Amino acid sequence: MNNTQTTLEQMIHLCIFDDNTLSIDEEKKCLTKAVELGMTVENALTIITTYCNKNNFLLERKIDENLTSQLKGACSDGSISKKEFDTIVEHARTLTGGKWNDPSIYRKLKGLINKNGFKAKEGGWFGSNWFTDIS
Repeated sequence: MNNTQTTLEQMIHLCIFDDNTLSIDEEKKCLTKAVELGMTVENALTIITTYCNKNNFLLERKIDENLTSQLKGACSDGSISKKEFDTIVEHARTLTGGKWNDPSIYRKLKGLINKNGFKAKEGGWFGSNWFTDIS
């Protein structure tokens, strides 16, 4: 292991210190620092992913990719029902090893649904505004 890799790993560790998650913004900062130190983006990404996997740290980018894939599958009929959403929430709990609380998961999923242009099924005779109510 060289000094650049050690510096990158220490930076990752500092970023995840409070929540065991390397956010997308924190990952970008780590990548920027790695490039400044002479590393390629591809090499830095490999080190980040390996280091996080080895230490059971969460990579928000990877979680987003996984959850977006789940949402796409649930949206095959054009929109996501409350039941489908709840199933994906359960998947997210497992995926994050319980490190994210439910309000964080709800907000993350709502953000991914909006970002990807998916729709949520709300209302109806006995429906609720379950999606709109997520804050």
